[in-house]
Amino acid sequence: MKYAFLIALREYLENAKTKGFWIGLFLFPAIIFGSMQVPVWLEKKGTPTRHFVLVDPSGQFERVAVDALEKNHQRRVIQELQAYARKHSQNRSATSGPPAQAVSGTSAARKSIEPLLRELSATTPDALERFQRQGGQKFYLEQLQPFLDPAAPAFEEPRRRFQRAELPAGLKPDMEWATLTQELRAYLRGGKEVSVNGHASELFAAILIPADIEKRIVRPGVTATLVPDPAKGVEYWSGNLADTELREQVERAINEEIRRREFVLRGMDLATIQQVQRTHVPLADLNPKKEEGQERVSRVDVMRQWAPTAFVYLLWIAIFSIVQMLLNNTIEEAEKAKQQHPCADYPDQPSHASPHLPWVVITGG
Repeated sequence: MKYAFLIALREYLENAKTKGFWIGLFLFPAIIFGSMQVPVWLEKKGTPTRHFVLVDPSGQFERVAVDALEKNHQRRVIQELQAYARKHSQNRSATSGPPAQAVSGTSAARKSIEPLLRELSATTPDALERFQRQGGQKFYLEQLQPFLDPAAPAFEEPRRRFQRAELPAGLKPDMEWATLTQELRAYLRGGKEVSVNGHASELFAAILIPADIEKRIVRPGVTATLVPDPAKGVEYWSGNLADTELREQVERAINEEIRRREFVLRGMDLATIQQVQRTHVPLADLNPKKEEGQERVSRVDVMRQWAPTAFVYLLWIAIFSIVQMLLNNTIEEAEKAKQQHPCADYPDQPSHASPHLPWVVITGG
């Protein structure tokens, strides 16, 4: 074990003399940081706003789909508001006075802003409805203003991921279905662009809801012969097969509305069903190792808990990135030493080992 350590030490020192070793040493943390931050940046800045057209001659699900997309956008607004408040919250009086008062003032601001942050981070079924009912972004920014740093930048609403565009000129929702889809193909393939707020934009997707959508709903227990064509329900046209978020949101919204109508159709009390769905029990995370009165688990506590895991992962990567190089060098040195000092010279030793092998390797043979 002693000789193996000396071999590894020598190989490490040899590699430490190269430029590639130091370049890799400093580049590795940058790569790890980039692998975590680049996806976040691409999600916020890299992906452009997707434009789509929605055609619903039946008039039954157009509003449902649009409202669902708006709710998803408002959820992203809530998340950004939380991050904005946590980053820029500070007691205005903390900028003046002795350092001890400043620290105390900042702590007081954190405590006073916590009820607002808890309200924004609520995960109850009616949390989003309450956010919109109280005035949304504008209302909460006004509530947060007293606790924000005076130098804090203005809040930037996240860019919408999906924005509806009007049908191109010459196309109408009540026109022949085959003709409509054929005309939209040119826009979906990028040959033509749609107009959005006076600007030409690429059409990402087209959502077409048939006029007889009620007849195409698949209901369990209904004989298959009564369903004209279960596969031909709502049509989602898009050349981008990788980004399915728009499709999933619209599909979920329409199906939830269909189920809601089924509850009503079957005589179930919708208000009672909604009350049952919103029934929940709050659960607080408490740490028995913390002082009395401060047992509530914060985000800092969670990050502190997982920090060792991150360092162990980095250690694992570091070991596996260098162990192969060390192993190859050790094998090469062993083969060279074996040629210079054949095992036949040491009959008392096993055929695969030489008592002078480690020393020969270290001294370079």
